Amino acid sequence: MKKRKIDRNWVEQQVRDYTAVLPRYVEYSDILNKILKLESERIAPMSIIQLRTKTIPSFIGKAIRKADYRRNPVQEFTDLTGARIIVQTRDYIEPVCNFIKDFFDIDWDNSLDVTERLKSTEFGYRSIHYIVSLKPDMASRLYSNVKIPDSAYPDDSTPMKAEIQIKTVLEHCWAQYSHDLSYKGSFKLPDFIERELAVVSALLESADSSLIRINDRIKGYTASYGSYLTESEISDEIALNEIILEYAPDQFQNAYKIGKLAKSIADWEKMIEVLSGFIDYNYPPILRDLGIALCQKYKADTNSVEFKQGQKYLKASIQLDSSDIDAISSYAGTWKNIDPQMAHKLYKKAFEIDDGDPYVLGNCLEYEIKSRGDDSIISLMSQPLERAINRCREQAEVGTNYPWAYYDMGKFYLLADKPYMAMLAYLNAIKVSSAPFMVETSKRSLENIKPAIGKYFDWANELLEIGCHLIADSEESCDDFQKSTSKEDCDIKDSVVIVAGSCDSMSEFMVDMYQERLTDAFRDFHGTIISGGTDSGISGIVGSLQEKFKSKINTIGYVPSELPTGAKIDERYSQIRRTPGYEFNPLQIIMYWRDIITSGIDPKTVKFICINGKLLSVFEFMFACVMGAKVITLQKPSSDSNVADDNVLLSYLNEIEVFPHHKYVLRSFIGIGTEKLPVDVREKLAIHIHNRYRATYPPQLVINPESMVEWEDLSEEYRESNRENVDNILQKLNEIGFDMEKIDDESDKLMVFTKEQEEIMAEMEHARWLAEKIVLGWKYGRRIDISEKTHPSLVSWNDLSDVQKEIDHRMVKNMPWFPTELKLRVRKK
Repeated sequence: MKKRKIDRNWVEQQVRDYTAVLPRYVEYSDILNKILKLESERIAPMSIIQLRTKTIPSFIGKAIRKADYRRNPVQEFTDLTGARIIVQTRDYIEPVCNFIKDFFDIDWDNSLDVTERLKSTEFGYRSIHYIVSLKPDMASRLYSNVKIPDSAYPDDSTPMKAEIQIKTVLEHCWAQYSHDLSYKGSFKLPDFIERELAVVSALLESADSSLIRINDRIKGYTASYGSYLTESEISDEIALNEIILEYAPDQFQNAYKIGKLAKSIADWEKMIEVLSGFIDYNYPPILRDLGIALCQKYKADTNSVEFKQGQKYLKASIQLDSSDIDAISSYAGTWKNIDPQMAHKLYKKAFEIDDGDPYVLGNCLEYEIKSRGDDSIISLMSQPLERAINRCREQAEVGTNYPWAYYDMGKFYLLADKPYMAMLAYLNAIKVSSAPFMVETSKRSLENIKPAIGKYFDWANELLEIGCHLIADSEESCDDFQKSTSKEDCDIKDSVVIVAGSCDSMSEFMVDMYQERLTDAFRDFHGTIISGGTDSGISGIVGSLQEKFKSKINTIGYVPSELPTGAKIDERYSQIRRTPGYEFNPLQIIMYWRDIITSGIDPKTVKFICINGKLLSVFEFMFACVMGAKVITLQKPSSDSNVADDNVLLSYLNEIEVFPHHKYVLRSFIGIGTEKLPVDVREKLAIHIHNRYRATYPPQLVINPESMVEWEDLSEEYRESNRENVDNILQKLNEIGFDMEKIDDESDKLMVFTKEQEEIMAEMEHARWLAEKIVLGWKYGRRIDISEKTHPSLVSWNDLSDVQKEIDHRMVKNMPWFPTELKLRVRKK
């Protein structure tokens, strides 16, 4: 190797020259740092920005190595200062490059895209290097407020160039171990190391591609919506982020977060208020969401200045990010009532970008179906439909895009001729909807696809009607709520228990067992039982209850106008109500819930028992859960293979435990119905029971301290538990041949129970507690855990510990000690 000759005088001159301009480059580096950090937040969040300015030793080393062809390094070197932008994945590379090219002067002769020199079969060091200098109007064009001194701009004496490298995290990792070792190394690496590096390179490139796919999926979950929160939680989050924004007013990402939260509860005013202050940042999602808010708030007047301004923001957002289908489809939505063809054109544009996006596909299909008047387009859309359904399911599974993921899923399942899946999806949608407009929007969407879904339109429309009322939850809503279309009087009186299911797959022994079990369970009940109305299976058992208990109960059967072949009306029912159609379907279930609501009965007081059954029973079970009824299953219904173990659609069914076959437990769940004590007496007794509980219950066995507070501070859930305990006293007394009576003389002797009577009532007290806890979702566990809802006493009486049995005995012994002012006593019948 030829020995390098070093001119010391030349070196000293170069050092003097560089030392003179070094402060300018240090300042330039600081300015680049501010610009790139602020702008990368806008276009490539979570990027890492690294800056460096060549030190004197580094400058000397490079100057000497390049001395043969770089005689004036201060003027000729293009990397005296530099920046490295390390993005998460390669899909952020292009927007960062576009920013660099738009806002800097590029020295193209000295810039390099290393990816261009790699063959298609090669892996290796990939990076993009731009040699840049500031444009004269840089400060005025930036979205961020960065002050740039004149010394940072190039002049005749100093070119003020900088090298900006752009790479991914994994490319940066590769560079550290490959580029720095071989490209900059002082010796050739051995072949075995080169081969090993090639393997690592291939793995890193594969990982980079995987990260892009993962990132795309995450964007699909969170692009314009976040995780599901209740309205109260959303309000709390908005308040928290507003405080943060107050102390960090330049944090546009935080403003965007507030806007996104406000959008989830349709608070258009809050969105406009917060996002309007960040228009100049030209951050596409902010422009998009501000445009959406303005167009939503002023949609009643599409000619208004505000509505048109909203459209302008949406259009500007699309110009900045032409791949944002949310912006394109939202912009399309603003044209629906102005120029339907324009709207369709924009939806098609979004569809071409992503044909599996639920919002885009849904609107395209609605337009086509409405304009054609039939379902001819559906056969051409089977694959996009499948992709959109899967997208909705993924969103629902991770808790994003609520409730629209479920509403869209319902619509797509209807179009795919899977009506029961659709109805289950709509039920889940109603459960997580926070405002009536959400259901109303889906009802309008349903109208648009009516020509393609036939009779299923009535199923879905009636269900959404109930959903609208349930969410509105107001007297006015109840007044507006239409009554059932059945011809008979729709009013329902008394306490209501719904018995659903089927005996189709049961043995005769099992049918007899349920007959016996239900007969025992309803022996104390006074009220209404709703069931299927035919003389076979579970419906037939309910008919036999009417026959046995006669005037104590009122049975109502809901059947289609035309019964299926082989089905017969059970004439023992008090009343049969018919719904349109010729087969058992969701309409019967929807109609009895409609009748319950219009009768002024709170769905939360309704009790629901499911025994076996198939897909229709699955829907019936889920409906009761969504309505807030107290739900149990004696034998879980079975669904077809498409729905079984579906945690997205059947979350309630998969979580619930089968109700235990312990003595008295089912009877305790059903209760006494309408045969309760007068309201004032019942309330005073409930307070009395609660106070006795607080005074006598062992502190170490208390599940939740909230159950031990004063009555005035007690939650409604615990108050109702005490009231039901009062009702259960009547059941206990009835079981041993006693009841309550009014007395005139407060000095009457108290009743003393025998040990056998006390044992029966203590077992019934445990059954009452067991039923209450199971309905609330508690399960057996070896220790008490409030968060997991586990308790070691959730077992049969025979398996119960002596300590817990003693507590139940103590509760029974307290029974005769009624407050003297009530003038009540226990007496033998």
